[in-house]
Amino acid sequence: MIDLYRTLGLTREATSAQIKDAYRRLAKEHHPDKGGDPDKFKSISKAYATLFDPVKRKRYDETGEVGDEMSPEARDHHVMLELIGQVFDKFIYEAINQNVAIYQDVPKEMSRALKEVLGNHKKMLAGGVKVRKGLEDALARITSRPEKDVIAEIISSRIGTVDNKTAELSQKIKIIESAVQHLEGYAYRVDKRPEQKADVWKTVGTGGGGMKIQILEIDEEAFEDMYDKATGKK
Repeated sequence: MIDLYRTLGLTREATSAQIKDAYRRLAKEHHPDKGGDPDKFKSISKAYATLFDPVKRKRYDETGEVGDEMSPEARDHHVMLELIGQVFDKFIYEAINQNVAIYQDVPKEMSRALKEVLGNHKKMLAGGVKVRKGLEDALARITSRPEKDVIAEIISSRIGTVDNKTAELSQKIKIIESAVQHLEGYAYRVDKRPEQKADVWKTVGTGGGGMKIQILEIDEEAFEDMYDKATGKK
C-alpha cells in the first residue's frame, strides 16, 4: 500500500495546514514545467487530493483506499461506520443537551436501535422472498401460451426487480449485523436516575408500573439515503 503521508514527508498526525504547505513545496520542486519528474508530481498531487479532503483522508486512514473508488469491502465498512455514527449522533447530542446521557447505557441503547432496524429489514427480505415464490408460481400455472407471451415477459421482469431488491436488502442486513457486532463488548457506567426526568424521556410499561427510559429511534429513510450515497446511487 502506498504511504501517502510519506509521499508528502509527513506523519499521520499532520494538520491540514501542514499538508497544504508540504504539497506546495513539493509541487513547486517537482513540477514537470520546471524539469521535475511527471510521475513524482502525479504521486504528490494524488497524496494531496486524498489527505487534504477530510472524507477521503478518513477513508484512507481506515481502509487504505485511495481516490473516489472503494472496494466492496471498504464500501461496506464505510457504510457500517456511517450507520453507527448516525445512531450515535441521534442519541448522544439530544441526550447530552437534555443532561440524560449519564443515565442510559449508550452502547446498549445503540445496539437495541440497530437491532430494531435489522428486524425491519429481515421482514422486508422475507416479504421479497414470498413475492418471488408467488411470481414463480403464477408463471408455472400458465399451461398454454401465445407466440408472443407478454405475461411471462412481465412476470420475468418483476422477478428481476424483486431479485435486485432482495440482493440489496441482504447486503444492508449484512452491514447492520456487522454494526451490531461492533457494538458488543462495551461496559458503560450508568448513574442512578433522579426523580425528575427531562422531556426527552418517554414512559413505557414495565410490568406493574411505569418506568421512564430514553427510546432511540433510527431514521430509516436517512439510513437508506446514506447507503445510496455510499454505494454511488446518488
